[in-house]
Amino acid sequence: TKVGAPVSANTKAVEALPEDAFNRKVMGSPEVAKRIQFQAPVTDEQREKYLALWQELKVNVK
Repeated sequence: TKVGAPVSANTKAVEALPEDAFNRKVMGSPEVAKRIQFQAPVTDEQREKYLALWQELKVNVK
């Protein structure tokens, strides 16, 4: 639960984290939690398309 770990959308799971956990400190605030938009899972096919697009963009940056 160090910085960079994904956070759970389940508030009970967040409450079970150690008190000093980064995700609990951030997601423990209802004001912050209201602003978070969780992304739905993507299929492997979608992920491959996103990756291909990203690779193309990186190559073509001038």
